[in-house]
Amino acid sequence: MSIPPFRFIQAGDFHLDRPPGGVADLPDHLKPTLVEAAYRAASRVFDLALSERVDFMLLTGDLLHPPSAGPRGWFFLTEYFERLRQHGIGVFWGTGRDDASLEWPALFPLPRNVERFDREGVTRIVHERSSTPIAEICGIGHGPQDMLRAADFRPGHEGLFTIALAHGEIDAEVAAKHEKVDYWALGGEHQRRNLFTAPVTAHYAGSPQGRSPEESGPHGCTLVQVDELGQVETSFIPTDVVRYQTERVTGVDTASREALEHLLAERATSLSGVGPDLLVTWIVVGRGAAVRQLRRGAIEAELLNRLRTDWGRRQPALWSLEVQAEPLGDVADSLFEEQSLRGEFLRLLQQLDESSPSHLDMNPYLPERFLVGGVPQAVAVESLDQREKVLRDAALLGLDLLGGDDALGPALPTDGRKQLAHGPAANGSSLSAWKD
Repeated sequence: MSIPPFRFIQAGDFHLDRPPGGVADLPDHLKPTLVEAAYRAASRVFDLALSERVDFMLLTGDLLHPPSAGPRGWFFLTEYFERLRQHGIGVFWGTGRDDASLEWPALFPLPRNVERFDREGVTRIVHERSSTPIAEICGIGHGPQDMLRAADFRPGHEGLFTIALAHGEIDAEVAAKHEKVDYWALGGEHQRRNLFTAPVTAHYAGSPQGRSPEESGPHGCTLVQVDELGQVETSFIPTDVVRYQTERVTGVDTASREALEHLLAERATSLSGVGPDLLVTWIVVGRGAAVRQLRRGAIEAELLNRLRTDWGRRQPALWSLEVQAEPLGDVADSLFEEQSLRGEFLRLLQQLDESSPSHLDMNPYLPERFLVGGVPQAVAVESLDQREKVLRDAALLGLDLLGGDDALGPALPTDGRKQLAHGPAANGSSLSAWKD
């Protein structure tokens, strides 16, 4: 296949109506940044399309929730769409869950360079450059179906580079074998990732702006270049205004809080000075008295105060959200068999883990007076990740109270020991990963 080379931007999940959150005690000087972050990140995406002089943009849905965004959101998009039109840049918008039912208000008419795909079926549009067809976009808006059907994305023109544009999930194995599509532009995930890269590429560009500590790391959009042979090259372009960062400080073995402060300050120095404002969750992995105190919550407030005082008001800011601790070491296999309160505790916790492989029912552990109202919902453990964390935290607290660091073996795995800080085991049981 010999085609005219072209470039486009893939982006989506703007969620203009949802500023970043997940921060309990954000200082006043950073509040305006979070309030405007979604709009500023989206502006950077559009400005990039203009500065790079791309042929078109692919927007993979969830740009805004109309009732929540209101006139500001409509005006923002319309204004940028018009600027793109003036530069000859097309816009193909496959609507998502939030904007699928959007009735665009007559007060803000969409420019003629914008094509919105509805949920009724795949629509096929050929994009031209100077009257020369360069690509066919097969798009659909988000619908009630659980999975996208690869077979629906069949091009109407042979010999053109074909792009499937949609918001949702698709069977990777089936889509990869669909020879009629050259590139899958997918939306609905906030983290950037490739679903597959061979024989063609299926790509989630993610959100231009992270919105919680769970969405840590850089966020942005994807610049895609297609050469004469139809080969695809993707480049990640960060656009986030504020970035959630999970920073692990490993191998710590110290008894003093001051030494731990010094280690955190060294890492903060390496992070600060470039890029967007950072909202950092620190995870200290190690052993020693200082790590044990941190795990028990005895010195977290002091460490947070020092980090916030020294780095929180710089430009760009590095604001620390919390400082957590994880042990560096193993739980000896023999602890599960020892006839002690500590051994009994570990055995009971393991029984609980094995008896409820998919969730934890917390109601039996609540006093009767708390079984009404919103408390059961607030403490509900409804996902495997939550379940694994609750069990791990309970085990760490028990080892701290019943044994302390003497319950942890060497940092390197040995026969008869399992890593305590590992995630859930392959069979879904987090405690079974500690013991043969």
